[in-house]
Amino acid sequence: MKVLVLQNHPCEDAAKAGTAFEEYGAEIEVIECFKCKQTPIIAGDALLVLGGPMNVYEEQKYPFLRWETTMIREWAEEGRPILGICLGAQLLSKATGGKVTKNITPEIGHFEVEQTTSGREDPIFTGIRNPLPVVQWHQDTFSVPTGGTLLASGTSCQNQAFRIYRAIGLQFHLEIGRDKMSSWMKEYVSDTTLAGIDTDAILKEFSGKETLYADICTKLVQNFCRYDIADALKRKF
Repeated sequence: MKVLVLQNHPCEDAAKAGTAFEEYGAEIEVIECFKCKQTPIIAGDALLVLGGPMNVYEEQKYPFLRWETTMIREWAEEGRPILGICLGAQLLSKATGGKVTKNITPEIGHFEVEQTTSGREDPIFTGIRNPLPVVQWHQDTFSVPTGGTLLASGTSCQNQAFRIYRAIGLQFHLEIGRDKMSSWMKEYVSDTTLAGIDTDAILKEFSGKETLYADICTKLVQNFCRYDIADALKRKF
């Protein structure tokens, strides 16, 4: 089992999600999209599409978004497994016919999302608590594409997780811990959305939640491997 990681920004790596895939026995290959001048020739069994500070429509500024969106569309339509996190979920929505727009308010910090009826029945959330505690850092939101299913919702941002084919989009983060969040706060210190946010309180709250996030991340990745990737491997692409 080989998982291709599409990394869109240097400081936003697979973190605990990558570790969970490796612990499951998957081979990981990281594609640093931000360094690619042209579409890379890659082969694998699943895509893990990570976050980044860019908007999905900033293709002129970030040309790699063009081929990345096309790749995601082709993989999704072929029934290949995809797990998109934050920007990755937004790219999945756009690639499959949805829209990405500014959310009513940015979400940064610790939140809870509620699994929908479909979410509680979906194998991606098997054995995972509901409501689901998550970490957020985003300004945009995605719509659920035609043919997709909303799996989780939130209060200040409605669409938090969706499925289309064998592809899963998660607006939230589970793969990061305190150290990673701290590094993002330094990397994105000029981000105007940080204005008025108690960053120290956000970091302090990790002390009671970091292990929980890691456990949930591991379960979610295991579910993705056991159901979506395993099912896809029965087919020939």
